[in-house]
Amino acid sequence: TCTFTFYSFQGTLVCMNLERITLDPAVMSGKPCIRGLRVTVANVLRQLANNRTPEQILEAYPYLEAEDIDACRA
Repeated sequence: TCTFTFYSFQGTLVCMNLERITLDPAVMSGKPCIRGLRVTVANVLRQLANNRTPEQILEAYPYLEAEDIDACRA
């Protein structure tokens, strides 16, 4: 089963799948991160917006998985 949570981000209610995306005040100032790693969702999305492919991101961050990128996109 999937675990989802809702939180408010800049006045918008956001739903997150917490199997891949974590929120921890002690990691990256509480920004949404991938599996507790010091890689933020925003960083992955920024790279995708700058035309980096998922394969290029996975090459740069070998500890990430393709499902992590999918979770960021969601």
